[in-house]
Amino acid sequence: MTIRATYHPKPLFEERMKKLILDYDKFMEYVRKDPPSSIRCNTIKISIEELKARLEVKGWEIEQLRDYPQAMLIKSNLQPGELGRSIEHVLGYYYVQDVSSMLPIIALTPKESEAFLDLTASPGSKTTQAVMHMNNKGLIIANDSKLQRIAPLVSNLEKTGALNTIVTRHDAVQLCRKFQSAGIRFVKNKNDKKFIKTPKANCIKRIFFIKTTRRNGLFNMHPCARRK
Repeated sequence: MTIRATYHPKPLFEERMKKLILDYDKFMEYVRKDPPSSIRCNTIKISIEELKARLEVKGWEIEQLRDYPQAMLIKSNLQPGELGRSIEHVLGYYYVQDVSSMLPIIALTPKESEAFLDLTASPGSKTTQAVMHMNNKGLIIANDSKLQRIAPLVSNLEKTGALNTIVTRHDAVQLCRKFQSAGIRFVKNKNDKKFIKTPKANCIKRIFFIKTTRRNGLFNMHPCARRK
């Protein structure tokens, strides 16, 4: 029995949720269920139909999301680590990614003609998804401040076949200042796209919210950076 299955909320939380949720018991039933594993088909390398067929030959039960067929839920009970050991994963045909992690890029819908800046890119879940949405065109700058996080980022970009991505290692605030000094202006524009991923609450000291920039194109920036 998993920890999730035996979870019981604190009384104050339970009282609050019962006021907010009509069917609280049903809500808790889902909270205690282990979510199915999910993957994202990398359409840069393989079609959705071909990947689904290959996985079903293995005996995997696949359920695609109706509105985003690239996302596939694995309903079968796989062995621990099996998702990461498959030849399809090694070849970069799919990326192991929670559905919730896919939502920001689905909402941003980066286009082939755009530039996309990911300020904390590693390990590359959203960056590789942006590569796919942009059909390996446009420009992606994938940044991370920590040296040890660059290797997994580069590995995932190479595995998924990214050709439109530049990897940098800078403090996010300093990188944005470099853009400014190079003449890239921070502007407010209703057509710009922003995605803010807030740092963990116990890490927050002062938040520097990054505004999107425009210079011969569109920059989509994610996320905010923590000023040290």
